[in-house]
Amino acid sequence: MQVADGVRNTRIMCKELRWGPQTLGRCHERFTMPRPSSFNRSFARLIAWLRVLPPLIAALVVASALQGCAVNRQGASASPDVDLRQLKSFYVVRLPADERGINHLIATELGRLGFRTSTGPPEQAPPDADAIVSYEDHWQWDITMYMIELKVFVRAPRTDALLATGTSYHTSLTRKSPGEMVAEVVSNIFSASKAAGGSKS
Repeated sequence: MQVADGVRNTRIMCKELRWGPQTLGRCHERFTMPRPSSFNRSFARLIAWLRVLPPLIAALVVASALQGCAVNRQGASASPDVDLRQLKSFYVVRLPADERGINHLIATELGRLGFRTSTGPPEQAPPDADAIVSYEDHWQWDITMYMIELKVFVRAPRTDALLATGTSYHTSLTRKSPGEMVAEVVSNIFSASKAAGGSKS
């Protein structure tokens, strides 16, 4: 009896709201359907999130794949006027923003090749240095920070003329350690200098 009274009262309420015949059924359902509990509302939100997650995950995977595509570039060029192999000493200018010691890595690699090396700020370059070495290092984040590009420049100490330059570029999938990238660039620079000297003769 109470159910019948409730339905009758609902119909009366819908009529009092002056809803049209087309919306009367929906009005009846609105007032007679039980209100969802907080659990049901939370469960509905969870289902909505689960429907959104697959395309969201797919988008993140695609973005990560595009960012992590393997790109390798390396190269060097050198002036034919100077054979770097004939030089004795190099001074590596430290970048003020360098907190990773890339200047020391370059100096160490040049020393391993048999040259006399030192490093520090530009104003402390020794007057007897045969060449001044500068560099640019670029870093990128992909799970961890890594060096994505290194450029090295070799210049004449008195004229600032560019004697040689080399670059190494490796994205995340083929990343190299800073030491490996330094060794790669330095090796390419001396190979380019040798080739340039050979083409001159």
